[in-house]
Amino acid sequence: MEHRTLSRVLSAALFAVLAGAASHRFAEKQREMGKDAFLARQEQRFDRFYAEPGNGRPQYWAAVFTAGLFGAYELLALGIHRLIRRPPEGS
Repeated sequence: MEHRTLSRVLSAALFAVLAGAASHRFAEKQREMGKDAFLARQEQRFDRFYAEPGNGRPQYWAAVFTAGLFGAYELLALGIHRLIRRPPEGS
C-alpha cells in the first residue's frame, strides 16, 4: 500500500475510534441519568433550540467545526505520512 494511502487510512481509523469512544461515553452518561431526568433534559433542549425559529448561528458553527475536523484529519494524515515514509534511495 502506498504510504500516503496508508497514512489516510490510519488517520480515518484513529478518528473513528475516537468518535466511537466519545459516542459510547455520551450514551453511558445519558443512561446513568435515568429516564425521568433524561426526558426533562430533552424537554429543556427542545425549548432552548427548537421552539423558536433559528437565526443560522448553529449552522455556521457546525460548518466551522466540520472544517476544523477535516483540517485536523489532514494534519494527522500528513504527520503519519512523514513518520512512515521511507527515506529516499541513495541517502
